[in-house]
Amino acid sequence: MDLNRTAVLAMDYQELLVNGYTTDAKRAIAKVSDVLSKARSANLPVIYVTVGFSAGYPEVNENNMIFRAVRDGQRFLTDSDDAQIPLAIAPRDGDLRVLKHRVSAFEGTSLEMLLHAQGIDTLILFGITTSGVVLSTVRQAADRDYKLIVLEDLCYDTDDVHKFLMENILNRQAEIMTSDTFLESIA
Repeated sequence: MDLNRTAVLAMDYQELLVNGYTTDAKRAIAKVSDVLSKARSANLPVIYVTVGFSAGYPEVNENNMIFRAVRDGQRFLTDSDDAQIPLAIAPRDGDLRVLKHRVSAFEGTSLEMLLHAQGIDTLILFGITTSGVVLSTVRQAADRDYKLIVLEDLCYDTDDVHKFLMENILNRQAEIMTSDTFLESIA
């Protein structure tokens, strides 16, 4: 891994999802905090990808079942509490932010432009949920020829879905590793 061409993507680590999908939110946040802190120390760009919508949800098409439900539940308005990144892992000076209105971190966002502008070809990524942002982003990033590493222990979903995706789908397009192994590799 060429650290000069690598970025870390923390995806959809937002209050509602952290509290809804992790079994131990404090532990999950502590592990993410450690990864982000050490990535910054290694001069890796840290990019936060979050889902959010404007008042009235003009970004939501009636045909989109996932985001129609988000709209109907009045969730993830960009300034609402449920859409915020937990304070313990909030962006620091120099970190980048990408706001998305779809499942993938690439769809309709500035992510690819940011990566291209910084000469990034390798992505270390993790997020909530494995079947959502992680799967969609890995599939699109692989089609765009990025080298991919998924930090398995920082991705969350229902246990059976998470395990199946890691062992049968994501491992075909990304290297799967733990956050501890990743931290050892950049130490």
